[in-house]
Amino acid sequence: MNTGTTTPTLAEKPATTSQVWLSPRPLFGPGLYWILRILDFVTLAGICLLVTYLRHGESGFTALFHPMFAMVLLIAMVCLYVSDSYNIDRRQHRMQPVIRALAGLGVAGITLALVVYFFGPELLQGEYGPVGRTVLLLTLSIAAIPITLSRLLARKLVDGSALRSHWLVIGRADDPCIQHFKKLFSDGKGPGELHFLEQHVESEDAEAYYQHLDVKLARHWSGIVIQEGWNLADRMIERVMHARLAGLRVYDLSDFYEYCWMKVPVHHLHHGWFAFSTGFPLLHDQRIARCKRFCDIAAAVLLLVLVHPIMILAWIIVRLESAGPGFYSQQRVGMGGCNFTVHKFRSMRRDAEALGAKWAVKNDPRVTRFGKFMRVTRIDELPQLINVVRGDMSFIGPRPERPEFTIQLEQQIPFYALRHLVRPGLTGWAQVNYSYGASVEDAREKLEYDLFYIKNHSFLLDLITVFRTVKVVLFGRGAR
Repeated sequence: MNTGTTTPTLAEKPATTSQVWLSPRPLFGPGLYWILRILDFVTLAGICLLVTYLRHGESGFTALFHPMFAMVLLIAMVCLYVSDSYNIDRRQHRMQPVIRALAGLGVAGITLALVVYFFGPELLQGEYGPVGRTVLLLTLSIAAIPITLSRLLARKLVDGSALRSHWLVIGRADDPCIQHFKKLFSDGKGPGELHFLEQHVESEDAEAYYQHLDVKLARHWSGIVIQEGWNLADRMIERVMHARLAGLRVYDLSDFYEYCWMKVPVHHLHHGWFAFSTGFPLLHDQRIARCKRFCDIAAAVLLLVLVHPIMILAWIIVRLESAGPGFYSQQRVGMGGCNFTVHKFRSMRRDAEALGAKWAVKNDPRVTRFGKFMRVTRIDELPQLINVVRGDMSFIGPRPERPEFTIQLEQQIPFYALRHLVRPGLTGWAQVNYSYGASVEDAREKLEYDLFYIKNHSFLLDLITVFRTVKVVLFGRGAR
């Protein structure tokens, strides 16, 4: 992959003005995944109707109004999402999305079978006619074929799009921030390839430089990335403006970082960026903050009612497995930097911190057998629902850190204290996007995700985080 600086031939014939501003090359991104979801929905609905018609004749079309029809679609779509079948990543084996889709359909079939078993076959009957267990089985079985083919086609499109995606970077190729981007792209973590163009500063060669710039801009680009902190010449600004008005995407380096990886690049930001950057709705709109707080309280109370039998059973097992209390209380840093007491089920031995506070590590030997199960399933964090009701925490936000570690991290990581602008969360954007972390560098990476959440908060982002949390719990991924 070519991620280095390319020295162009200035003898290339410059493009005319009409040739320069061509339409940008499209890049398959989130839109592709929404297309897959729509295709899956249409496929499942169409096959269910077709199978019902073939089995019951014209009366089968009444299945469209049957409650079970909606339940089949809902359960199947949720299972396809939870199984991570929409994650089409070119760094993974091309069959992984197919395997995940088939697993999702399998789980959907088991779930529907359990629904019918517990609620009885009469659930499949109604005033609009039968759906039928045979219809359910055939629908999921036949749908597996087009859904599998759609994943293979999507992977092919993503691979082709990555090969065709070329980003023109105007900046200093030897700058540390640019070097960081080059490394990410060379590791296959970026959408395509970077091509660098140094900004010209020598006035005697300016004409040749801008002729070459016109030649570069005449090519098809996925977008232009401009390094922050540059005082662009008027002629450069004019050309970038025309490119943007012609439909080409133009980013500064930090916005491009957010676009690619959905996190904020803490390692090269400055106070001016935070002072003038847009976003941060939770801080500026009290209506959004109050609505989020209302949803937190309502959801926490509902969950406490639903899961209190599980909490009682977990407390009993913790007490029986090892000596010590069933609950574990600990000081954490909350909104505004204020400390609060967080409550969890004890998942470690009683003497786990006899020598002082330590970073939790993966496969921590201090964790008990039932503690490992609780950590994977997040049962140990259920008592934190009380913290949500009290207002110490939110459902979604940065993970609350211990005061001892917070002092250390604020000294070593720029802008670390900004994560305390909002309430910490039971789950969060960092926890569902970053693997287990137990170091300062891991904390820096998770801070980038936390700041992205604070900057770009929306209820859709909250909903996505909730669904990803379900995936983390089911598949045992994510940070603790």
